[in-house]
Amino acid sequence: NRIMTTTMGAATDLTNEGLRRLVVNGVYWGLGMDVQEKADVSIPADFVPSKYGFNVFKKGLKSADFAK
Repeated sequence: NRIMTTTMGAATDLTNEGLRRLVVNGVYWGLGMDVQEKADVSIPADFVPSKYGFNVFKKGLKSADFAK
């Protein structure tokens, strides 16, 4: 078995290219695939991570409320 772990804490951490590369390379490695020298780890244009915090949640939201 192949196991990879990280201490990534929140979605905002994915704005760091180095961490994204670590995750992508870990997936390649975990699947037994050749790790690419320079895999594309760019962020999709519509990815905007929300800030994390306490007491900032909104009650009563449904999945349809997040549809574009």
